[in-house]
Amino acid sequence: MKKQLLIGVLCLCCAACASSGGKDSSLVGADKDGHGCIASAGYTYVSVLGRCARLWEEGVRLNPVQPPSGGAVLSAFAVLSESGAEAELFLPEAEPVILTRSFTPEGPYWTTENYRLERLPQGWRLYEKDLLLYTAPNPPVAN
Repeated sequence: MKKQLLIGVLCLCCAACASSGGKDSSLVGADKDGHGCIASAGYTYVSVLGRCARLWEEGVRLNPVQPPSGGAVLSAFAVLSESGAEAELFLPEAEPVILTRSFTPEGPYWTTENYRLERLPQGWRLYEKDLLLYTAPNPPVAN
């Protein structure tokens, strides 16, 4: 009786450890999107660049003006095209939005129907309609 129980447990262990023989999608790097970007390595497809990029390396991190109390602070990112004529906006839990550039005496800004991204001497500002949602200071100028 004990022998049969031991054999049964061994069979179950072997079955649990057996490979499915198929491709394991839980492997790091096996999560490529339709553009070939590997999300587990931090890459997102950026339309205005036409390639995969890490938003925190190539974009401007915009932090919320009113962070949530007691929760995670989710930043937005803006990535400029090589020419600067367009900006792609990545908001938490929303699809990316492409904005087009215009100029004022204070500096450039990028707009779409709902959003306005401004780059001013004191930093960046992102508005939805007329409500200021996100800001970021300009990096210090190196000497």
